[in-house]
Amino acid sequence: MNLEAAYRAIHRKVRTDGVSGTIKLISRAVLDRLFRRDESLFYVNLPTYTVNPKEIAAGIVVLRIEAVADIPPKLLEALAKYAGDEYIRETNRRLENGWSLFLAMLSDELAGGGWAITNKSGFMTKVIPLLDGDVSLIDFFTLPASRGKNVYPYLLSCALTEFKAQHFLRAYGYTTEWNVSANRGIVKAGFLYFMKYEAHVFGRREFVIWKSARRGK
Repeated sequence: MNLEAAYRAIHRKVRTDGVSGTIKLISRAVLDRLFRRDESLFYVNLPTYTVNPKEIAAGIVVLRIEAVADIPPKLLEALAKYAGDEYIRETNRRLENGWSLFLAMLSDELAGGGWAITNKSGFMTKVIPLLDGDVSLIDFFTLPASRGKNVYPYLLSCALTEFKAQHFLRAYGYTTEWNVSANRGIVKAGFLYFMKYEAHVFGRREFVIWKSARRGK
């Protein structure tokens, strides 16, 4: 919508809803876009999972980290440089609460990472409760220099393979709808699409609205 079309639309709203009503409507729309994300939920039945990470990419080394002391100093420094000191503090908190950190390396350099949580990890998942045998893979990322090399799906697949070997039953993954590369990567890793939802963020809390339950969706 160009500026002229936007002006006409606002003018029509002023005539039908009044000035105050139009301001409220625009404010709600702006806040909605600032604090809402349209996301998709994916899942994997782990006992029947067959994707081999080595068929996705080659030359990627993945480490599973359970404690801060397990992070090689070079990778810890690279994490801090990429994500900042606050991310390192959050990493400490998550590891102390039973989360697992997966880190990927290419040519001995940090290439990406992501987190795995279970119902024993001191975390209530934002979408569905995790039961015994469930694992959720969240907050996966790829460093800019390593993008386009299948680091993201390789990491996911390695994590899924590990949890399958540990006899977990289900895995869940999440993507933001606009992130086309993430949606392609999660499917390449073997995840199956389940449902779309809206994530509304207020401070550190996140609330979910299933799209199928919303009028007009």
